[in-house]
Amino acid sequence: MKKSWLPIHGSAPLGKHPDSEARNGTFDGTVVALRGISKTYPGVQALTSVDLDIFPGTVHAISGENGAGKSTLSKVICGLEQPDAGEVYIDNKRVHLTSPQDARLLGVSAVPQELSLVPHMSVAENLCVAAFPARSGMVSRNALRAKAQPVLDSLGLSIDPFSELSEHSPGIQQLVMIGRSFVGKARIIILDEPTAALTEPEVAHLFEVVEKAKDAGTAFILVSHRLQDLSRIADTVTVLRDGVKIVTKPMSEMSHDDIVKAMVGRPVERFTHEIQNRAGIDFEVKSGQIKMPPRLSVKNLSSPGKFEDISFELNPGEIVGMGGLLGAGRSEVARAIFGVDNYDSGTVEVNGVPHRIRNPREAFRAGIVMVPEERKSQGLVLDMTIEENFALSQPEVISKGGWLSRTRSAQLARDLIGKLSVKAAGAGVPVGTLSGGNQQKVVIARCFLNDFPVYIFDEPTRGVDVNAKFQIYRLINGLAKGGAGVLVISSELSELLAIADRILVMRDGRLVDDIPAMGATEERILSSAMV
Repeated sequence: MKKSWLPIHGSAPLGKHPDSEARNGTFDGTVVALRGISKTYPGVQALTSVDLDIFPGTVHAISGENGAGKSTLSKVICGLEQPDAGEVYIDNKRVHLTSPQDARLLGVSAVPQELSLVPHMSVAENLCVAAFPARSGMVSRNALRAKAQPVLDSLGLSIDPFSELSEHSPGIQQLVMIGRSFVGKARIIILDEPTAALTEPEVAHLFEVVEKAKDAGTAFILVSHRLQDLSRIADTVTVLRDGVKIVTKPMSEMSHDDIVKAMVGRPVERFTHEIQNRAGIDFEVKSGQIKMPPRLSVKNLSSPGKFEDISFELNPGEIVGMGGLLGAGRSEVARAIFGVDNYDSGTVEVNGVPHRIRNPREAFRAGIVMVPEERKSQGLVLDMTIEENFALSQPEVISKGGWLSRTRSAQLARDLIGKLSVKAAGAGVPVGTLSGGNQQKVVIARCFLNDFPVYIFDEPTRGVDVNAKFQIYRLINGLAKGGAGVLVISSELSELLAIADRILVMRDGRLVDDIPAMGATEERILSSAMV
């Protein structure tokens, strides 16, 4: 018996092969078993007769394209959704989960992609939010520490349990969210895109925690598009396509190409980025070869406490990547250029013309458009339809004589949905009903309502599948071919290396390196970001 280092205890025996079948009404060694799960939403068949076996002490990855049914399947397991047909078994017993509370009582916990934490509460309070140790209505600080400290120790976090959560990095906040499951003694933990906002060291730490929890008998269900994560941590992978289970196999038997082929039903062509332009190279325009000013010129931009003395240029036809650790100031620089946040000094020029941009509307007028990092809080109105979200972002594009043209609005929405292969019943459905990846496509699609000289993409492929990533890369490459200057901020070093002509690296609010594509490596970028 391996040492019990976590405040959780698995009750089911360590299991059998993932293809184990039900015998005499039981499911050998499973902690969760699904049989014939189907779910329909208006206009969408989300799941069709899906079977799944989850074993204790393993990580079972669920992969597939955006809209394949991954999130719906995980919601069924954690009680957020009830299936239209099929059966759910936990510890060989058929259960009917009507709420997440039902699932928690049976040891099932979910860690969503968008963390549900309270930033201005303490770490301990966030860990124990579902079960405060209280007597006579009063929370005991000593009891709270006694409950939180063992979990922090098990997570490998040497932090004050009464420090404010907002003081800590996204990686620590992600671990705190997982720790909440440990406080609740969860035996089955669903992780939805857990590494999307983490740096490489934070990912490594997270996976160490998962491995140790596996040793204690915990079962993990990992919903992820990042194939490198599956290779590093998953024992078994199930691929869904259009709500149907295509394959379940040990991860050791599935290559990345096998998974991608199962996801899309065909081999996916690799993206190849052709460097269009470099600094000082003339860009070809219809009138002939002429020397053009930079599409974007940022000079000595500063905002004390966020970033200092930032200077760089985007040339016509150039894709510039921006890397660095979380908190280095990448998004803050982008938000200042786009007018979301103020800056104290420095200049911003578009096509050689200086601008003092104070809000996004002025940024649009200057010729800058931006895809923000957080789609739900910064990029979309979830209760509005796809068409309405497009109209809201740039109403002048779809208006005539000051009046909104519904015909033009509907046609543009249909065109953009087709261009980015958004999976939706139509342009009239609320954006909030779409999968996270398809919501991201809607945010990106709004950039194509008009032609801009400058495009800024902050984490453009977060939460999208591999096929959609290549679509987005090609669209970004097409913008550069058309003469725009493109800035791409990404935490994925492989993404920057795939699409950028050169890579800017930020550290502690300063621009510390400018690496040409030919000399760029992950080691060089990390070295600049961390030294």
